[in-house]
Amino acid sequence: MSSYFNDILSFVVLSMTKHGQYPTFYQIDEVLGSGERCIIDGQLFINMGSNGYLGLQKDPEVLAAAMDAINRYGLGAGGSRITAGTTRAHLELEEKIAEFEGTEAAIVFSSGFLGNTGLIQALSNHPMKWMLDYIEPIESKKLFGPNKVHIIFDSLIHRSLINGIECARGSMVGFSKPIVSSFANGDYAHLERILQNSKCPGKLVVVDTIFSLHGRRADIGQIAQIANRYGADVYVDEAHATGVFGPHGRGLVDEAGCDDKVKFHFMTLSKAIGAEGGGFVGTKEQCDAFRVSAPWIFSTSMAPAVAAGAKKSIEIIMREPERREKLHRKAKFFREAIIDLGFDVLGLTTQIVPVRFYTKKVAQEATYKLMEKGIFAPCYWYPAVGKTEAMVRMNIMATHSEEQLQYVVDVLKSLRDLAQVGCSEAEHCLTPV
Repeated sequence: MSSYFNDILSFVVLSMTKHGQYPTFYQIDEVLGSGERCIIDGQLFINMGSNGYLGLQKDPEVLAAAMDAINRYGLGAGGSRITAGTTRAHLELEEKIAEFEGTEAAIVFSSGFLGNTGLIQALSNHPMKWMLDYIEPIESKKLFGPNKVHIIFDSLIHRSLINGIECARGSMVGFSKPIVSSFANGDYAHLERILQNSKCPGKLVVVDTIFSLHGRRADIGQIAQIANRYGADVYVDEAHATGVFGPHGRGLVDEAGCDDKVKFHFMTLSKAIGAEGGGFVGTKEQCDAFRVSAPWIFSTSMAPAVAAGAKKSIEIIMREPERREKLHRKAKFFREAIIDLGFDVLGLTTQIVPVRFYTKKVAQEATYKLMEKGIFAPCYWYPAVGKTEAMVRMNIMATHSEEQLQYVVDVLKSLRDLAQVGCSEAEHCLTPV
């Protein structure tokens, strides 16, 4: 039976399919080794699509910790953190994260997406309307209302952060309704101009430290310096830097030595740590406040087995810095080999290596040809990336063998002419060999 809302859903799918925008969902039948290989439809692939950069997803110690937690607590948590969902495994994970990050406290969310969305909303207007009943009118007027908050974000931030900003902008009457501005990726002079002209008492600069599709690094030291100059706070998402960068593996904030200048720090458990979810790290006071954010208090908590496994992963990262050293060495080898072939990798220097094929059609063809050769590497196109930045993204893992990476390089060499086609269609040119 037809209905208004079903008609909308049907139209979206049909329209996306018509324009070639509906995504392909590959079914992973099994993950092998430490995640660097996988089975798709019965075929063995080198897995270049995983974010499990340190190979901890199937580490024997991690799996043993998770299995012990399953035997102790069962499969699920059984409730939200405020009901039945706080176990010793969750508390021990939060303690370990705080130790790892060098902070007073930590608070974990079952989903990094929910965490970012909820925290951005909580910072700009408290998401629990009934709390206003417990705030004195004079304090409410001081804290909430129009022109109180200005959110300034990098144009390439993750969708979870954008979602939080959009939720804040659609806030109910009686809450702050933030002013929102974006600055072009890497254009810190633009950021400074926005801050210079802002009259709001609460100014929040929101950035990823590594932008997931491009692998670009934010100059977090410069961002923090500019923000602090104008009395703004900084919110960073270290998703693709957690466990990978910095002298302790904490990310780019630690690497830049500006922990004291970044007030709001979100890390992930779902990339290098090899689990799922994410966490905020900071002061006890901050974490106590975020424990009444809607996504935390109304979501079933992460499975205790995931919490126990993530804790073990963090312990391994803390005691084995050689894992990230190996990752950086292999990423450098692969990146330089691809550049030597003449491919454009957008000048980037992380474990995420985007191989540019310029147009959607050509990038899709490249993915198909790679899969024919036993290499799983999904492609991305506009609007996920720029209109001429369609790419196949290669994620390097510390556990990829040199032989595997060399094989991928050799197959990509055979696709250079295909990249040239995309380059010509986009009216660009490849780097000369």
